[in-house]
Amino acid sequence: MTILLPTIGRSTIHHWVNESRDPGGNTILEIRKGLNKLNPVAAEEFIRLYLDESDEKEN
Repeated sequence: MTILLPTIGRSTIHHWVNESRDPGGNTILEIRKGLNKLNPVAAEEFIRLYLDESDEKEN
């Protein structure tokens, strides 16, 4: 089985890790699709955690 994931540059990941930039909506969906192929539970957990973190930033 071949899994194709979008190419994400190291500098982009650096910004995400350092919370200076959030991934775009399309990227989030692509990450979820890739995770879902590998592990559906991990894909749901990723979305749950991402949305929870986003809610905390708004407060």
